[in-house]
Amino acid sequence: MELSIIIVNFNTTLHLIKCINSIIENIRNLKYEIIVTDNNSTDKSIKSLPEKYKQIRFVFNDKNEGFGAGCNKGVLNASGKYFVFVNPDITLTTDVFSKLYDFMENNVDVGVCSGVLLNSDNEATYTYNYFPGLKWEFFEAIGRGSSRKIEKLLKHPGIKSMSNEPIYPDWVVGAFMFVRSNVYKMISGFNETFFLYYEDVDLQKRIKDKGYKIVVLPNIQIWHSERSSVRSFKGENLYYYHMTRSRILYYILHKNIFFMFIFRIMHISGLLFRISILGFRKTFTGKKKQKFYQYKFMLKLFFSTKNKIKKGMYTSKFENEDDIELIKTSNDNFWN
Repeated sequence: MELSIIIVNFNTTLHLIKCINSIIENIRNLKYEIIVTDNNSTDKSIKSLPEKYKQIRFVFNDKNEGFGAGCNKGVLNASGKYFVFVNPDITLTTDVFSKLYDFMENNVDVGVCSGVLLNSDNEATYTYNYFPGLKWEFFEAIGRGSSRKIEKLLKHPGIKSMSNEPIYPDWVVGAFMFVRSNVYKMISGFNETFFLYYEDVDLQKRIKDKGYKIVVLPNIQIWHSERSSVRSFKGENLYYYHMTRSRILYYILHKNIFFMFIFRIMHISGLLFRISILGFRKTFTGKKKQKFYQYKFMLKLFFSTKNKIKKGMYTSKFENEDDIELIKTSNDNFWN
């Protein structure tokens, strides 16, 4: 088996059907299998798909343990030389698999590769980045600059010209990742301590630490659907909770005590300042109570101990939300 295509689903059946059909219609000349891992969707319409797609293996988990855990469950049923992790909101219009397969076969020092993600307007969207550090976190803490950095990355001349020349970032967005299976197994796959966000960054950090390269091929284009932002109280809270927890967890795993001290001080200071001027911000008219609530539990996370972060403390208010996978937001636009 050459490819094992693994899709983790949670309440995204319509996207999933479109994704599966686009894979089947476009893949050529490769022996492949598709494995769908469902993270205990409350939308049970997915239960009808095994009868429709008898060639696909469906794994139904009895609980939602997060994206990384879902990927690892899919891998347990996979036999491909390469694992391709595909989000349900990915749509393909060409056979990107053959191009990526040939590239990986000819470049044994590459552990992960991907193409350029496009939005519905055929514009390049967030595809890759470099490992975050104190400079990145400073701009995150004050709410300025990170979106500009992403825009700068997408202006790479290779992306604009759809060049055949590879780009060598530190990591690619986990919506579509073509991974060498022996490397994935060597590092024991995704760290399931992450529930949502940063699990893809952590995976590729460990792969790079083993000496493998991460590659984006600008001449390969992959459509990534842009879903509407979920701005419900619980939906937005979920985003900020999991993004903050995963960010802290990533640095606990990969940085030293001195880094963690500076990192925490920057974010705590930023949050305290935001709280102090919240009453004067017209941007949040009608939702200041919600923003205060978010800043408060984010502060609690930054003050938390290592063990509490790893164990996922304070999750009781955020568990089993239907819209957890539907949250799409960029940076906090508090400063805009």
